Amino acid sequence: MEKVTLKYFNENLHNIFNLENPKAYYCVHEQTEVNTGLQDDCDMQYCKEHNIPVYLMERCGGTIVCSKGNIGISVITPVKWGWQTTAFLNALTEYLKSKNLNVEHNNNDILVDGFKVASSAEIRVGDNLKNVYSTYQISINQDIEAIEHICKKEMVKIPKALSDYGITTEEIVNFCEDYWGNVIK
Repeated sequence: MEKVTLKYFNENLHNIFNLENPKAYYCVHEQTEVNTGLQDDCDMQYCKEHNIPVYLMERCGGTIVCSKGNIGISVITPVKWGWQTTAFLNALTEYLKSKNLNVEHNNNDILVDGFKVASSAEIRVGDNLKNVYSTYQISINQDIEAIEHICKKEMVKIPKALSDYGITTEEIVNFCEDYWGNVIK
């Protein structure tokens, strides 16, 4: 996995989406920042007033508020590899269960005690839609106040931080590096 910033990933989307070989990237957010999908559900004025960077990621789905210490993962694979999210979310669910947490894989989210701690989205990208872009947000920390101000859509699944359960950024980075290192060689 290559460590990048959200800004770098955003500025290089088109090159990344057209990679010839599978590749996994991750970002550990150094401040609160926002990545938005194709829905118009981000309060851009609030972000501007609070100096919160916003990046349009050209993906389905809505706004994701990334708190400091959270982990963003993006994986680009050829279409022939198929969809990646279910396998990764299942593996992360099992890892969290091994920490004796009450974990549920619910569609594109992972819930602990009914609270959302990770989510995913996946779309076809690149010239002739030749690749699959799988992206994940894993919440180590959480800023509910920022989410409530930034996201215009109703919060259905309440987010919570894995740090509330004693899980660290480093632990999850190590898990992700091990997982994706075995998938993408």
